This record gives sequence, structure tokens and C-alpha cells, in this order.
Amino acid sequence: MNCQLNIACRTLVGAALWLSGCALMAPQQADLCANTDWYEIGRQDGAKGLSEDQLELRLRSCVPNQRERVAQLYLTGRNVGLVDYCSPTNAFNLGRNGQAYTQVCPHPMERDFLREYRRGQRVFELEQANRQLDQRIGSLSQELERALPQDSRNELADQINELRQTRQVNERELRGLTR
Repeated sequence: MNCQLNIACRTLVGAALWLSGCALMAPQQADLCANTDWYEIGRQDGAKGLSEDQLELRLRSCVPNQRERVAQLYLTGRNVGLVDYCSPTNAFNLGRNGQAYTQVCPHPMERDFLREYRRGQRVFELEQANRQLDQRIGSLSQELERALPQDSRNELADQINELRQTRQVNERELRGLTR
């Protein structure tokens, strides 16, 4: 019986400590929320192309009476950040780096964004294709060095020439896209 009473006491003490910790946490969370630059956090999230869903995650640290003010500051900052994210230069760089577009640009900016994003994607595709062509040319060149019958050598040389021509076409297109 003493053991059961001891376990019950520990459980009650643990619950009391947990509840007091929760009571202490609410003011700390309120301070954290009140002392945070929500405009800047929103601006940074917008500049990264993060969706508005981030706001809901971030509002969890705020007490209910602060959420409206925080949301307004955050969304204002996010809209400023989206101007940077949705710029044609950033769009091209995102596409060229093979990064996904998260469908966050406002409608008036999206047309120009998508045009540059697709141009960047095409550069990314051509650069990848050229790397693969270079690898294939390298492996065929090694085969050519080891090939004995002249027919095999001629066939390998023809394949290498075709790949080099394809690479040249890609390079011309790349130069046009990156001007």
C-alpha cells in the first residue's frame, strides 16, 4: 500500500510541476511573440517563396489576443519579400538551379516570373544534357582507344561526332538563353 501511495504522490507532484511549467510558459510565449519582429520574419519568408501556411505555424507561439496584430505585420512583410522572390532575376536563378516554384507569386507578377523561370529551367536542362553528353563522349573515346577492328573504330568515331554536334547545338541555345 505504501508503494502505491508513493507512486500516486509522485504522479501528483509531477502533474503539479508540469502544470506550473505550462502556467509559466504562457507569459514567456507572449513575451516571445510580442518581442519578435514579425514584419522581418514575414519579409524573409516571402523572399524565400514560402507560403502563407508558415504564418499558422508561427502564430502558435502567440497568445490569441496578439495573433491579429502579428498576422498583419507578418503578411505585410511577406508581401514585401515576395517582390524580391517573384522578380524575373530570381525566377531565372530558381529555374537554372533546378528549384521548384511554389506558386506564391501574385497574379500580376506571375506571368513575367514564369517566363524567366522557364528560361532558367531550359538552361538547367541543357546544362544537364551537356554533362551527360560529356560523360558519354568520354566513355566512347575510351572505347575508341581500345577498339581494334577499323569498322568498330569508325562507328565509335561517328557516334562521338554526333554527340559533339548535339552538344554544339545545346551550347548555341544556351548562349541565346543566358544573354
